Amino acid sequence: MPIETDSAHAGALRAVDDAIERAWEADRFTLEGGLRAGLAEGTGAVPSPASREVFQRYGPPLAALVRRYAGPGPDRLPDAAEREATAAALHGMIADLVRDLVAVGAVSPGPVVAEADPYESPTLHRAVHDVHHVVERKDAAPGKDEAPAVPDRSPGAAARRREQRAERALKQAERTIDAVDWDLVDEQNQMLLAQIRIDQRIAVLWLSGHELLVLGQGNTGYAAIAGLTGVPEAGVHIASLQRGPVTGFLRRTATARLAGVPEQEQEAVTAAFLAYGVQASFAARSRWDG
Repeated sequence: MPIETDSAHAGALRAVDDAIERAWEADRFTLEGGLRAGLAEGTGAVPSPASREVFQRYGPPLAALVRRYAGPGPDRLPDAAEREATAAALHGMIADLVRDLVAVGAVSPGPVVAEADPYESPTLHRAVHDVHHVVERKDAAPGKDEAPAVPDRSPGAAARRREQRAERALKQAERTIDAVDWDLVDEQNQMLLAQIRIDQRIAVLWLSGHELLVLGQGNTGYAAIAGLTGVPEAGVHIASLQRGPVTGFLRRTATARLAGVPEQEQEAVTAAFLAYGVQASFAARSRWDG
């Protein structure tokens, strides 16, 4: 059953706050991929092609706002006015995201959350703790006589928080992988290998934990699996393939040269391509592979 709107909104805010904590150390693609995975996990949206399209659409602009809010580094923060404007944009885009998830049936309609307080990231305030101040409603804010909670800034708390984020991201990644039609992916892999010209180069995704291949950006599973590249725990590797000459007895053995496959994965990748009747060889990552 889809999660309700209030919970989805709170989960999206937590995902954005987690992304802000990583903004200074992650490159653009890692930040965006991790944010999409965090949003999918945090909102509890029902996995489907429609919900994945929503996360793909909102990932880049939300990641850009996260970077703008965090600034270049801890010693070069944006001024208060810019942070306030960016916070308002973040809240508005998160509300739009949740509405779109409701529209595609991935989240159940529910009460609309109260207007959010100005966004304050625990990272920017040198604290590592649960982000209650981000997701609470105004009418649930502590009274004047109540002492504010003391944030836990210990290294142990930071490590636990990172571990929890990794666990959430991995669970969502597994749901995304399970939702892919792998029989169709396999059919499209075979068709592409049969049609590719010797001068063509195609994108390859390799899921190391599942030993699964996705060939070509037009493959039905490519967008969903490529979205997991920002989740290291998912074990998604990006490579490229170029067809080689047909060799062997009566020239019946197809060959392919792959660039960018980690050495520790090459044996498993070789076996996966042999299942398609293709003998794989390997080269270092090229500029084309990014």
